[in-house]
Amino acid sequence: MRFLKELLKPKLKCKRVGHVRNVKEVREGYVTDTKGFRCVADDVVQSRPFCSRCKAPLGEWKDEYRSGLNGLTLPRDDMKKLEMEGALWRSKRTERIS
Repeated sequence: MRFLKELLKPKLKCKRVGHVRNVKEVREGYVTDTKGFRCVADDVVQSRPFCSRCKAPLGEWKDEYRSGLNGLTLPRDDMKKLEMEGALWRSKRTERIS
C-alpha cells in the first residue's frame, strides 16, 4: 500500500527516505543589479540543485558565470520586462550533477 501512495505522490517517499540530489537546474539571462562599473546589465548563468524524484528545489540560485555588459540591444517588450522585473531569463535547462 505504501508503494502505491509513494508512486502517486513522490513527495511522500522523499519525506521518508530523503531527497535524491543528482540533478541541477540551470538558467541563463540578464540581470540589472550589476557588479561592474558603467554596465547596463550582467550576463548571468545560475544553477541550483533539485530533487530528481519530487522536483523540489534543494538550495538557492548560485552564479556560475557573471559578466558585465556595456551595451544591450533587445526588443522593446523584453527591455520593459528587464526594467520592471530586474531580470530577463533566456533559457532554463536541467543537467546531471557529476
